[in-house]
Amino acid sequence: MKHAPVSKPQGKDLRILVEDFNVTTRYGPICVKAGKVWNGANIPEVADFFLGLERFSPRLDGPTLVHDDGYGAKRFTMAEYNQIFYDMMVENGIKERKARWSFKALRAFGRRAWNRAKYT
Repeated sequence: MKHAPVSKPQGKDLRILVEDFNVTTRYGPICVKAGKVWNGANIPEVADFFLGLERFSPRLDGPTLVHDDGYGAKRFTMAEYNQIFYDMMVENGIKERKARWSFKALRAFGRRAWNRAKYT
């Protein structure tokens, strides 16, 4: 696995980053600082059934962490963070078909999350 942050559970539906997480993307380097709390993949049950992805998993934790942090930081555009999410999923061994559907869902439904996200 190329992108796997070190984290631990923080309640039922959250994780907390234990160590800084660094990744190099096509848009530049990203560092998510230790202490960041995130909620993993927000996958509706219907989509989860078809995609077979879980809220937290070693293959998804890096992509969802960087994506959630990026929506708050807004260092890059929403489209760029969505692309980073897709790229990291594929690099972590998630089948391209599943990554592509996740990417399409972000493009279709991510604007609301982008607009209300704040950096914490």
